[in-house]
Amino acid sequence: MGVLIDGKYYADKSAADVKRRAPAISHQHDIYRRSAEYQKFDRELIQPYTADGKPNPEFIKHYPEESRQYGFIKDDK
Repeated sequence: MGVLIDGKYYADKSAADVKRRAPAISHQHDIYRRSAEYQKFDRELIQPYTADGKPNPEFIKHYPEESRQYGFIKDDK
């Protein structure tokens, strides 16, 4: 009887011939690491404009100096 290995059928092998591979990295740990990284650097991901082309209020709140450079905040001078 054949066996499937990584989506490919091998007719000349049996299940006893195939060595099981250990998982490389825990998938759950990878998801946690990415979400923790996102939470740590989420402020740096804020874009100056929203998808519809309007100024992003979160960008204005977190980056007032850069918002002045973009012209979102008017200078009183």
